[in-house]
Amino acid sequence: MLAPMDRVRLRHVVVLALFGAAITAGVMLRLNLAVDHDVVTLITPGAQSPAAPVIRHDFPAYALHEGVGHDGQAFYAIAREPMHLRDAAQWTDRPRYRLQRILLPVLAWSTHPQGGGRGLVVSLWAWAAVGVALTGLGAALLAHSLGASRRAVETLALCAPLLPAAFATLDLSVADELALGLVLVALALDSLRHERGALATAVLAVLAKESMLLVLLGWALTRGRRVMLRLVGVPAAVAAAWWLVLRVWFASSREPSEEFSVVGGLVHAVRIWVGGGSRMSGVIVAASVAAAAFVLLRHGLRSPLGGPIAAQLVLLPFLSAVVLAGDWNGPRATAPLLLLSIIAMTVPARPTAVEPRPDACAPERLSPLPAVRA
Repeated sequence: MLAPMDRVRLRHVVVLALFGAAITAGVMLRLNLAVDHDVVTLITPGAQSPAAPVIRHDFPAYALHEGVGHDGQAFYAIAREPMHLRDAAQWTDRPRYRLQRILLPVLAWSTHPQGGGRGLVVSLWAWAAVGVALTGLGAALLAHSLGASRRAVETLALCAPLLPAAFATLDLSVADELALGLVLVALALDSLRHERGALATAVLAVLAKESMLLVLLGWALTRGRRVMLRLVGVPAAVAAAWWLVLRVWFASSREPSEEFSVVGGLVHAVRIWVGGGSRMSGVIVAASVAAAAFVLLRHGLRSPLGGPIAAQLVLLPFLSAVVLAGDWNGPRATAPLLLLSIIAMTVPARPTAVEPRPDACAPERLSPLPAVRA
């Protein structure tokens, strides 16, 4: 097993990840403020969204744009009062779906517990930016734990926060990069045998975005029953328990799925791309698939990340065109696939040999006694 990074090197990796995230944050902040000159634009509100009454109440001088907006406004509505979820849910389009991803709103509220306002918008966006930095740190730690070179580790720390999904996350103030960063850290900690830390981080990842369970499942499939029970079973149980609570609280809520469409969604998305629509999304999705195919064709499941990559590829045909073909949705949906594939390209095909752990319960072996002569 590889040793954890020394403090100096870890500090260097953290600085690189923060620097990469700062570049992305600076670009998106400048672009957004150039449009509206108001931080409210960071949560992408729309005049026809269920959150519109809350936005008008909290920001009476802000002119809402036509349309339904995007996901950031739902996170903002929940973050205003996460201790009163029934009240917060009335300002969201699909309460159970939105509240399932509770981590980001709770974090935003924790640093701005005074309720709504521009301070809460900044808090929400800042935590999304922390998630972007966390993808750099998580990618670097995971690559290190799997035997990547020092240069590759540092390059990942700097460049992972500069991938398209990071820009999408900070344009919309959503939880995708926070969830991805947490799950990468969980895999790295598990590889380095920090089991408690890996478990805690994995639970946080699925509370940020439940689809991170698929990454954990792919990882555990190549690592045995014990990892499956711990790193998949426990986070899945937590996510399922929270889902049941929401199901009971909002039993009357009708929430048709907009995220899944077996094969048809992918076919529709391809038609959109071929027809000239959402080309940026098409290029990024195609690049993600190509990178994953390269890893699997070259190394197959022998790659330490072959399981998670294969699991993400299996998911792709089940996603709808809304998810795949949206300019910012496609990069977010394929973010785990792309980043895991990039990390896999930097590490050896086979994981570094792991030294067996000493069994604390096994009796200490004694040297054989010398023979006694008669």
